[in-house]
Amino acid sequence: MRLIGTSVALLGACLAAAGTAVAQDYVGGNFLLKATLDEPEAYCLDVFGFGTHANIDEPLSVHTCKNAGWRDATFTVNYPETGQIYAPAYDRCAELSQIERGGHLFLRPCSESPLQRFFYRDDQKIEVQSGPGPRWCIVVHPADGIATGGPSHVRREVMMLACDTLEPQFAQWLLPDGASSLGRDPEAGVTRADQGRDGSARGGRAPLNTLEGAAALYGTACLPCHGPTGQGYVELSAPKLSGQEDWYLSRQLWNFVGSRRGTHDGERWASQMRYHVSDFDNDALIAGVSAYISALPDDPAPVTIQGDIERGASLYAQGCAVCHGTDGMGIEALNAPRQVGMTDWYMVRQLEKFREGVRGDHPDDIYGAQMVVPSQALPDDQAVLDVVSYINTLVAPQ
Repeated sequence: MRLIGTSVALLGACLAAAGTAVAQDYVGGNFLLKATLDEPEAYCLDVFGFGTHANIDEPLSVHTCKNAGWRDATFTVNYPETGQIYAPAYDRCAELSQIERGGHLFLRPCSESPLQRFFYRDDQKIEVQSGPGPRWCIVVHPADGIATGGPSHVRREVMMLACDTLEPQFAQWLLPDGASSLGRDPEAGVTRADQGRDGSARGGRAPLNTLEGAAALYGTACLPCHGPTGQGYVELSAPKLSGQEDWYLSRQLWNFVGSRRGTHDGERWASQMRYHVSDFDNDALIAGVSAYISALPDDPAPVTIQGDIERGASLYAQGCAVCHGTDGMGIEALNAPRQVGMTDWYMVRQLEKFREGVRGDHPDDIYGAQMVVPSQALPDDQAVLDVVSYINTLVAPQ
């Protein structure tokens, strides 16, 4: 998701795998269909596939919105030239395959082609600047969305039709980053590519080594699942992050980036996490967002697990306290993270993964491997619930 909106000078390493870096600051966001149709989370213009599996040779479509910052769903307008729709992560522009009914949009190298020039009309439809003759607009196919996985992930075809062919809900758009125009403004002679939301000259986001920059990164890449205070959402299988120490958060982000976690079949949520952070491939990004998270307000996660607390106390003393501390606050010197006040259902899930050999099995995950033996020493599934129930009774120092 990611990082669009930050100066390319800061992100050249991140974007090198996705497309050619450009020596220009840019701001991007979701290209949103105004009507939600059959997708409560709304539809956004999207590159087919995701992450390193994105296929820029396929036509653009609309997909369940992923929140601004995902490189395959991030666009800006009037860049590099007036009327163009630009995908910064791929350094390409949207281009119409043909000016006729059923034409599709593709990402092509930016050029002077009239098939790359569009105009945002007063009725919020996007018209190709085709000169005299029929007026053609970008529309979404009226058929119901096609499921693509996840609890609410659907996709629809995007194509060109005569501008008045379909009802407005299939043809009205909201431009990315709050832009209000696409194509030249004949009155002012400037474009949104030259302006910020307040009309001032526009540049990149704050550097990631500032609080503002780290907060912006968290807001685009982490907040949608883990919440504004890092509290987590059980319905999204996203655990609490706040309260955890930055060194451990950094390590786990690197584990996801390096495919040391989330690579096994059936690991839906871990695989999703690995995708979300696949662009976090330098120290500044990971250190910045980890430090931001560790400074968020720390409220204990809700208790959802019930077990035998007395038995759990005995099991904890035998197999956990030596590394995680008798108080459950973790010991950095032993590479053991805090457990107190963290998400109990997530701890259960991770203990089960260690026991089943689907976490800590990567040869480069040496600290995860430390958890395999003590987890497998727990005699049964109930023991997992019991030890986590005991951890729930521990209280973090004020």
